[in-house]
Amino acid sequence: MKTLIKTTTVIAGLIISANVNAQSLNISGGVSNSKLIFDGISTGSSTENYNGTTYTTNLSYKGATNATFGLSYEFNLGNRLSLETGGRFMSRGFTETYTREIRGPQYVANAMERTSYKLNYIDIPLILNTAITTGDLRTYVRTGIYAGFMVSSKYSTYWEESDSDGYSSTYEYSDTDMGMDTEERITGGIQLGLGASYKQFYFETNYSFGHFTLSDFDSGITTRDLSFTLGYKINFKKK
Repeated sequence: MKTLIKTTTVIAGLIISANVNAQSLNISGGVSNSKLIFDGISTGSSTENYNGTTYTTNLSYKGATNATFGLSYEFNLGNRLSLETGGRFMSRGFTETYTREIRGPQYVANAMERTSYKLNYIDIPLILNTAITTGDLRTYVRTGIYAGFMVSSKYSTYWEESDSDGYSSTYEYSDTDMGMDTEERITGGIQLGLGASYKQFYFETNYSFGHFTLSDFDSGITTRDLSFTLGYKINFKKK
């Protein structure tokens, strides 16, 4: 992972420093859905019965949907190939919901805890576009790698519980300082996608998967990102 990130960053830096040879400057924005998968942690429901009382628990994870935008340089490598790199703002995160119900003959108690993480990254992708051009229409396949660095984060939790005896309680907390060290802020992985452009406008869908760790969790975390973006190319050179 560290080798992948270093390689991506160095190559992208060299390409950007030579931007006088770029074909275009690409500006894009859209929406992304991020899902975090925790190694060894399973979701679902369980129910147990003991002395006439039923205990039901449920654990679920939901991905985060956020805005994404980017700025990149694209370099021609012939009629069909181009190399693209730059920077992209990407939010990753999840919402975990845990519920518990205790139901007896004369007593019912419920509890719910909802925890959310939002991790904001600047990604540096290095993408090879392979295209087929028909007139002004260009369709292409995107393959590459990316490195990312977390620039900000937010953690929030909400807890509520109640029972049939009239007891109820709620608790809410949020923080933007998660105390992460440099290694925890770094991520990287593989990116695949499809795109289509007409003249200077383009649409892309990208899917990326990577890996990182957080000290709040004992297991590693795998990321899955699906994004849809619209963009505009500022051409520097004629094809």
